[in-house]
Amino acid sequence: MEGWACGRLEQEGDQEYFRFTAPEAGWMKVWLRGADIGSDADLWLELSDLAQDTSAVGIRSPGSSDPLLVVPVGSDTTWFAHIADQFAGSGEHHEWEMLATLTKAPVTWTLEENADL
Repeated sequence: MEGWACGRLEQEGDQEYFRFTAPEAGWMKVWLRGADIGSDADLWLELSDLAQDTSAVGIRSPGSSDPLLVVPVGSDTTWFAHIADQFAGSGEHHEWEMLATLTKAPVTWTLEENADL
């Protein structure tokens, strides 16, 4: 966490996977950039914790076609990030950059799900 990762979706169906640990309880922001840096990639981001108690999927954020997710995290939890192109696009111009970082709690949020419903 707290550093940029980058890569390219070079072949059809190419996908990227990352594993990282949240060092403390709070909120985590994962920002995936493609269009914002001039890439042709139409990025898709899935986050899930190791226990698979929590997951989130992002395909765009306000003002951008790139995903940005902010999720609550427990102390010392291990998370997976799955990166792909929504339409299996690939090639020389399908670069991406990702930042996973701890962040302050959001003032508002767009969706709250309850698995018991």
